[in-house]
Amino acid sequence: QVRIDPVDPDRVYMGGVGLHLTIDGGETFATDAARLTHDDVHAIWINPENPDHVLIGNDGGLAVSWDASRTWSFLPNLPVGLFYHVNYDMERPFNVCGGMQDNYSWCGPSATRQNVGITNYDWYQVRGGDGFVAMPDLRNPRIVYAESQGGNMVRRDVVTGESKSIRPSATNVVNHVQGDRYRWHWDTPFIRSPHDPGVLIAAAQKVFRSSDRGDSWVAISPDLSSGADRDTIRTMGVLNSEVTIARNDGISNWPTLVSLAESPASAGVYYTGGDDGTVHVSRDGGASWQSVGDRLPDAPHMGWVSEVVPSSFSAGRVYVTIDNHLSNDYDPYVWVSEDFGMTFRSITDGLEGENIRTLTEDHRNGDVLYVGTETGIFLSLDRGENWRRLRANLPTVRVDEITLHQRDNAMIVATHGRALFILDHLEPIQEYVAATESDARLFSVPTALQFKMMDDKNEEFWGHQYFVGENPPAEAIMQYYLDDEVGELSLRIMNESGHLVRELFAPESRRKPGIRTMCWDQRVEPVLGGATGGFGGFGRGSGNADIEGVPTPPPAPGYLSRDICETEEDGPSGDAGPFVRPGSYHVKLVVEGEVVDSESMTIVMDSEVGLSGQERIAYDNVANDLHEVQRRGQQMYSILAQVHEEVTSAVDQMQDSEVLETLKADFDSFQEAWDEARVKFGVPRQQGGRRFGGGQANPENVFGQVSGLKDEVLAFWEPPSDALIARYYDAKPALEAAMEKAENALGLARTMSARLAEAGISMTVPEGH
Repeated sequence: QVRIDPVDPDRVYMGGVGLHLTIDGGETFATDAARLTHDDVHAIWINPENPDHVLIGNDGGLAVSWDASRTWSFLPNLPVGLFYHVNYDMERPFNVCGGMQDNYSWCGPSATRQNVGITNYDWYQVRGGDGFVAMPDLRNPRIVYAESQGGNMVRRDVVTGESKSIRPSATNVVNHVQGDRYRWHWDTPFIRSPHDPGVLIAAAQKVFRSSDRGDSWVAISPDLSSGADRDTIRTMGVLNSEVTIARNDGISNWPTLVSLAESPASAGVYYTGGDDGTVHVSRDGGASWQSVGDRLPDAPHMGWVSEVVPSSFSAGRVYVTIDNHLSNDYDPYVWVSEDFGMTFRSITDGLEGENIRTLTEDHRNGDVLYVGTETGIFLSLDRGENWRRLRANLPTVRVDEITLHQRDNAMIVATHGRALFILDHLEPIQEYVAATESDARLFSVPTALQFKMMDDKNEEFWGHQYFVGENPPAEAIMQYYLDDEVGELSLRIMNESGHLVRELFAPESRRKPGIRTMCWDQRVEPVLGGATGGFGGFGRGSGNADIEGVPTPPPAPGYLSRDICETEEDGPSGDAGPFVRPGSYHVKLVVEGEVVDSESMTIVMDSEVGLSGQERIAYDNVANDLHEVQRRGQQMYSILAQVHEEVTSAVDQMQDSEVLETLKADFDSFQEAWDEARVKFGVPRQQGGRRFGGGQANPENVFGQVSGLKDEVLAFWEPPSDALIARYYDAKPALEAAMEKAENALGLARTMSARLAEAGISMTVPEGH
């Protein structure tokens, strides 16, 4: 683009690798007038009302200058990015790595401890240049294999920053043939073996295999391209050898291989696809190869073979896709073979008008397939016989790769425009067909991570110009299918001994037909009616007026995010209980009082927490005992609080009535005993609650001491100190004694209630406890 300053015609901006600027009508040019922003400037806008205000769009996003290009600011809150590939490691939570168009290769967390979300600063660079494959070593998360354009692969230690080139070359290919020149595609196929994460496989026009992290390679194929000479090809009537401007349109090497896979079902079965329509298979570890590309019915001539995908469920099954949009052909091309590519059939019903970028077979259900297209993701539940769009909050965007984290059963999506998306918990897709055969079905329950969140980023002062990725819920997720709306539904969570740990009752919105979700905070039943805590507001002065839209709420994390654990209905509040111990549990789906389905579930512990084994058992014993003592104390507190209102009312009535002096004296004696009992339970509760009151806690409030002690124990996953244990041994019997005193006071209250009634004064005291 060329843009002329609306006030000064001698001032001209021009796009290019850098932003070009002349202030003398083109006599001289500065060729990098926005040096501290990204290269490759495509778009320029000058504010017609204020020409000092300039916007540029480049390969890194958007930048703004307010002083005519002297200084620039990058706008960090645009959720855009062009990822070619995405991969993962085996940490908990797992990290994702991917390569971006002209924006390097990066790794970052799929979840963080921060309540605000996943920030840009949680990510780190692992390779420069145009980023493509970035692939952690599944055995060691410190090691990442990454590549930039043209197959420039490195092995990098992300802790020390050490890296070395590992691209196959004449010096490290042990069977290199002198004179061979390897033709690396811009986006070179680079994978790890599904049978051995220590084996790397890459492809130029040949396939290479390494078993020593890329230090040496063996070529396991001949040239698998067509060997065509592009100088002999005519495009729009012009012979390629005669083109002098933008010859080959930036494609450095052709023909070469652009897709590569090893069969997960059979080690040593390899498939390749080329940018010239070639498809090959080897069934003997690369010793021999067979061309099968000519067996794809109605395949376009020299089409781009975007994926070759051997099945995990059948040794002979393989899927092949072609993206032919470079030839102005936007038809879908997807085939499947059941006999190692000897025969193929097309499976594109429902994909009309979609060119296919990528295909992934589900790792748990071989009937489930996913394809990425120029407009999003389509899935099939019947192995390609029919396709439907997968929507949710995924925008309309080109999808270049769909990677499945098999342990965590998550889909990680590389989009060319909207960066990365993760779809956790694929069970409803994988089990949907089977679920619809029942009136109600509980999907397999994913493994839950016991993981505490925190808030230490002071995002309340960041303003509005930031973007954060969405964290997954910290709760355990349980999903189920309902064919029709039901009146009552709950999930019962049992431990390994068969004892009920928690029962979650579904609100109305979670009892409607379809796929529904309920969340469990991994804690035992709360103490109902207990204080839930909270700091209240930190106001900035009084007399604040409400002005609609002022200020705008802070940016929501992610894109069209929704907390699946929130409901519109308010359930009973309470004081949260201790976390359950990590291990195995059983979940029962209960509909209208009957158990209709059940599934096992596992909880694993945060790896950063050292509390385990006998220490965790001892910790849980103290925490759960305090919780149960608090539960009994809360029951007594509720009764005392109710009766105390009656006692207070009786005092007012006696002041307004003529009563015998003996009754007054006896009531005064009762009230003295009553006050001694109620104060031990903090009745009436002071403003601010038992946790955050303005003054010190009443030392006579033993119920408050138990509740506060429980909070202190639960605050840290660590063995309670001797001081806390000593307080535990003091507080528990003190509350037991207070309970006995309260029972006696309630007995006195019932007796006094009867005497007051004779005098026409009401003081209702419930029977029993």
